[in-house]
Amino acid sequence: MAPPSKTVVMQSASAACAFSRKPDDGTTDAVTRAAGATDQYSILPMPGHFTAAATYDSTVDITPQAPRVLVIGLDPYRVPGPWEPKPVADAIEAGMVRFAEHGVGAESCLFGLDGSDDVESVIAAALCARPWECVVIGGGVRQLDDQLELFERVVNLVRRHAPGAAIAFNATPSDTFDAAIRWIDIPG
Repeated sequence: MAPPSKTVVMQSASAACAFSRKPDDGTTDAVTRAAGATDQYSILPMPGHFTAAATYDSTVDITPQAPRVLVIGLDPYRVPGPWEPKPVADAIEAGMVRFAEHGVGAESCLFGLDGSDDVESVIAAALCARPWECVVIGGGVRQLDDQLELFERVVNLVRRHAPGAAIAFNATPSDTFDAAIRWIDIPG
């Protein structure tokens, strides 16, 4: 028998998100979004994974404090094509580790282009999870010529669900931290 789920409702000026989260038992979480909220509340930290037709994942445990930066990008293992994803995945991980080295909480929201994700739901769930100071949109989302519409959708989702967040762009996974700190203060 699966443990009971918990529901947390979060609201912002533009959207409300309700996350029905089951404890870490490997079961799937349900994520729904309802528009039209008017108040802003504190959002409870919810470390780990959210699922909305795909996985919203913090790939590296780098949260010495509440996350302030969300990194949105492509999951290199779920981008079709004849290429080796491991070097890109390693670079993403190394880039995320830099946040922890500087005491800045960050999470990643990686999605695939292999048809296994409802991309808008995955990104909306990540954006609604908490208030973000900065959202970094990865180069893979921006630099693929045939993905211009995807890039536009991502930018508009950030504007809708995290209107107070700065938007930053990295050039490579290794300079993700540098992109974020152009817009946020770092401890120390």
